[in-house]
Amino acid sequence: MNTDWEKAIDKLTRETVNGSIVWGTSIPFDRPNQVIPPVYWANVCGHLIAVYEYLYKEYEDVEKYSENKQMVIEFVTEKGLCLFRWSYFDRTKYWQLISAIRQQVSKANEFLNKFLGEEYAR
Repeated sequence: MNTDWEKAIDKLTRETVNGSIVWGTSIPFDRPNQVIPPVYWANVCGHLIAVYEYLYKEYEDVEKYSENKQMVIEFVTEKGLCLFRWSYFDRTKYWQLISAIRQQVSKANEFLNKFLGEEYAR
């Protein structure tokens, strides 16, 4: 069942893909976990949204752990202070959003259009 937050991330992803939402990059925010740069941000409906990944350790016992990645979506201030962290939802939705953001920020589609030219248009 989709929660309102899951619907919101679906809409963020769709509007990122169609170019209605434009993302920028920023230096990592000061967070307790190890942020993996870059931090992506966009202003949506008057709210500054930050999307980023971080590494965390999952301990099996005192000495044995594995490092895992997690993605976070937050409302933040211009200085990067967290105002609200979005509720947890299906992790697949996180990765769909960050993939769409990375494709937009890297201008991957522009590259394909230039590189493949007429072949790509077919």
